[in-house]
Amino acid sequence: MASRKRTLSFVLKLPLRTTATDERALAIRLDAARNIYNASLREALQRRDRMRESKAWRAARKLPQGLPVPKFERQKQAQKSQ
Repeated sequence: MASRKRTLSFVLKLPLRTTATDERALAIRLDAARNIYNASLREALQRRDRMRESKAWRAARKLPQGLPVPKFERQKQAQKSQ
């Protein structure tokens, strides 16, 4: 693997000047964002698992890799898996 040229980078951290009300609002919004992210991730993982359990997925996994399969062959294989 080729090595990448590293460039200089700098990080500047500045403290936020917030009030208690600002901090509470930020905490509520960040918590809501975290909940949305976790729900989306959970749904995506469940869909992936259901896809992997399907007959069509197993049939597709058996197809040869790297070679184009003619359309009529794909249709015939799909009918067999149903």
